[in-house]
Amino acid sequence: EGGYAAALLLDGWAMVNRPDLRAGEDALRRWIGAAALVRPQSAGGTVVVVAEPTLRPVQALVRWDPVGHALRELSERAELGFPPVSRMAAVAGPPEAVAAFLAGVELPAEAEVLGPVPLPVTPPGRPRRPGAPPPGEHWERALIRVPP
Repeated sequence: EGGYAAALLLDGWAMVNRPDLRAGEDALRRWIGAAALVRPQSAGGTVVVVAEPTLRPVQALVRWDPVGHALRELSERAELGFPPVSRMAAVAGPPEAVAAFLAGVELPAEAEVLGPVPLPVTPPGRPRRPGAPPPGEHWERALIRVPP
């Protein structure tokens, strides 16, 4: 009753360093969800996160300040023109397919194409992330950004 005595949040570096715009946000959401199940510190509860202590999601967890973290993220994304202040789509695949798509698609005049850039090659025998190229294949990704 009253929650778990402790939570050990491992591999924080892996969660925060994912190649995803929302990696820090997702990590903080998961960490806060786990930490919320732990009894208060005054009742002997402890939460340990194994991650670089200077990372903003870690600092937001330590301060229990997801709102402040979200406001900083929103400000930075607005400055860079990233979602949610713009619409973005990712197109990934073999280089010829990405080039053919970009050559054939009709985009609004204000659309901006970022890339394409090569994606890391997944070594054979390794787990494949959703949207990642099949093991051993060389893919590219382009981002299409459209202001609201």
